[in-house]
Amino acid sequence: MRLFFLLLLSLPAYPQSRLATYLNLTSEQQKSLQTIETKLNQYVSDRTLRAFQLELEVRQERDRSTLDATAIGTRYVELETMCRDARRRYQSAISDARALLTAPQLARLKTLEESLSLLPAVAEADKSKLLDAPGIGPLAIQMGVLNSRPLPGCQSGQGPSVQTRTAPSIPGLDPPPQP
Repeated sequence: MRLFFLLLLSLPAYPQSRLATYLNLTSEQQKSLQTIETKLNQYVSDRTLRAFQLELEVRQERDRSTLDATAIGTRYVELETMCRDARRRYQSAISDARALLTAPQLARLKTLEESLSLLPAVAEADKSKLLDAPGIGPLAIQMGVLNSRPLPGCQSGQGPSVQTRTAPSIPGLDPPPQP
């Protein structure tokens, strides 16, 4: 569950312009969706530190010479309660967001939902060099498929005879700009 929280917090906030265009969202719908997202992110952010604290407390309890089942169990119960609440709030946010959409928008959203089943095949085709799929980020990592990266020192599309893509930008890990 800790990985879920870290992944959720580390995902970049992409502008919703493509989604807004695809679903033909009004500015009011976009603002409402942003509010739902902000509230959920704030909830997760507030609970993440406590989840880390609980994991540390459990490790400390387990390292003691005499185990205290009540102390360990209480912390596990609190952690599981937080996880269940997070899942409930996530599902509630999805319901709230979908309630904002019109019937035609929901139909277009259904198309997006159905396309999710194709992501593993797209990632596999990309890995097999059958496609040059755009970076699919954390989903690629979850599926065990990493996108190709340019060779160190090479600019995208330059250097070796093989055409390469530019790796996604990661603040703090990007190489220095080349003259």
